[in-house]
Amino acid sequence: MSRGSRVAVVGAYGAGKTTLVRALSARLGLPVAATTAMRDPVPGVPRALEDCSPEEVFQLVLRRFDERVRGETALGDGLLSDGSVLHEWVYLAGVAAARREGADLGPLARRATCELARGLGRRYDLVVHVAPEVPLPPDAPIDATFQAALDRRTRAALRLSGVRAVTVTGDVEERVAGVVGRLT
Repeated sequence: MSRGSRVAVVGAYGAGKTTLVRALSARLGLPVAATTAMRDPVPGVPRALEDCSPEEVFQLVLRRFDERVRGETALGDGLLSDGSVLHEWVYLAGVAAARREGADLGPLARRATCELARGLGRRYDLVVHVAPEVPLPPDAPIDATFQAALDRRTRAALRLSGVRAVTVTGDVEERVAGVVGRLT
């Protein structure tokens, strides 16, 4: 594996991205680029996303996008990204669609999603999709229905973009092995 590998780990909230990234960091010795937790949409006021105004969700996504770009730039080559720029967009689009009772966001949103997803292929050497397999904890800021919708949107964005992403499943060690096998 190249010490210069840039790996993005994407998936819905609660799928195990952070757990996988921590295990990969320990195994590969790569630093992690992380962002503000989704549990903290308004700094210092943890609450569920559905309790946030559209403006607060938008601010969260912009803040996370900025944190992600700055963090990854500071780390340079060789990093694990706990999420991706596509990840932030999927959350914004997902929250907007949920507030419109699942309405289709239209061609402009699909085009923006596709363009962001295509950028993943230029930004990262490997994109790893983590499938949600474990039930969400009772205090999660989203419910299982919203988690499933986020996962569908993430998969759709990756398909639309043509970015080669690998999906990992199983326990943490199986997921780590699935990623390491593709980097070596």
